[in-house]
Amino acid sequence: MTREIIVVLLGIVVALTPFLGVPQTLRDSLLMLAGVLLALLGMSLRHSRYRRSIMHHRGELSGASFAESSRMPTPVAPATQVPLRSAPAIRAAKIRAAVSSPLV
Repeated sequence: MTREIIVVLLGIVVALTPFLGVPQTLRDSLLMLAGVLLALLGMSLRHSRYRRSIMHHRGELSGASFAESSRMPTPVAPATQVPLRSAPAIRAAKIRAAVSSPLV
């Protein structure tokens, strides 16, 4: 039996357990066991799918997390000159100049 079929059967057991008329303690035990098995099977299925995707896309399972490139790096554009004063600083300078100028 494949893991997928076991997951389906455990799902059916979980869905039907409340309607089977089993005692409460047995029902709780069955549901707990089914939940643990579903979690373990789910992790196993996810892990096998992950391994399959690595083998399919990369062709290798282990290795460095990066690969060094042999081509020359792309030149980066030089940084643009940032104005020394921002707009609020220019407004503050104009206000100071207006306040400090003598009234005529």
